[in-house]
Amino acid sequence: MSHPTARRARLFGTASAAGFALAALRLAACAEGEGTGGFVPGLDATTRDARADSGNGDAGEILPDSATDATLDASTDSAVVDAALDAGPLDAGPLDAGSVDAGPRDAGPVDAGPVDAGPRFGAPPTCDGTLALGEYPATYATVEGQSVGIAWDDTNLYLAVANANLSEGFMFLLGDATPGTTTGQTYDNLTPALPFAARLAIYAKANYQEVRTFGAGAWTQTAGLTCFQTSAGATPTREMIVPWAQIGGRPASFNMLNSMIYPNGNSFGTYGVSPTASLNGSTFSKYFSVASSAPGNGPSAFAVVKP
Repeated sequence: MSHPTARRARLFGTASAAGFALAALRLAACAEGEGTGGFVPGLDATTRDARADSGNGDAGEILPDSATDATLDASTDSAVVDAALDAGPLDAGPLDAGSVDAGPRDAGPVDAGPVDAGPRFGAPPTCDGTLALGEYPATYATVEGQSVGIAWDDTNLYLAVANANLSEGFMFLLGDATPGTTTGQTYDNLTPALPFAARLAIYAKANYQEVRTFGAGAWTQTAGLTCFQTSAGATPTREMIVPWAQIGGRPASFNMLNSMIYPNGNSFGTYGVSPTASLNGSTFSKYFSVASSAPGNGPSAFAVVKP
């Protein structure tokens, strides 16, 4: 039964009881000799009405409207219907405090999964001139046997080259969404023609290192590397750290390539070109593309070669 129907039933039930009580009172008055119909013959109509009103129990025994209303309101609005609905199970039921609020979705593996703690944002490589196994999450092996490592975090770019002559230069070029140039900085008689617009150039060998950025139509030298370490031996290795701040912060995505170069008379010599077989004369035709530098277990930085 709906709440309005229930309320009407209660109201009609109470009214019927009041009606039966009124009939009983009128029958009792007649039994006491107050006259048929409740008035005394011989009096005018006004007097009869007034006497009947005061002596028949009309005013003294029938509850006034205000009392009846208050009784009905209290029994239906407050005592039963209002209290039942206000404090009923709908307000405090299981939907408010059920398992959906505190269930496994809030603390599940999605929040703390491997995507948040991917290797490129793990412990940074140690800049000590050695290329330890697993130290760099991405490495690239050249045809001539060099091993190039790259890693990064929000602060720095980390680079390493193993099995390359320490007196010969390592050149690294990077470009992102910020405008750059397809003509690289000249090193050891090599002025590279690039397949992407670069704005960061790194050159590092045992007795000289520099970092340049491109802007306002020119390559300009910056503060440089914050660390450069080498180790000789059977596998000579160099490691270096470049702060992202030198290009305004870690780029969301970037392109890159690198090569070992050295002076060869009036020309130049190259080896360790990465990507392999991408250099023809002074022109690079291929490069590595990192679609997202965000933390995660995405593909290796050397996985995508373009074009």
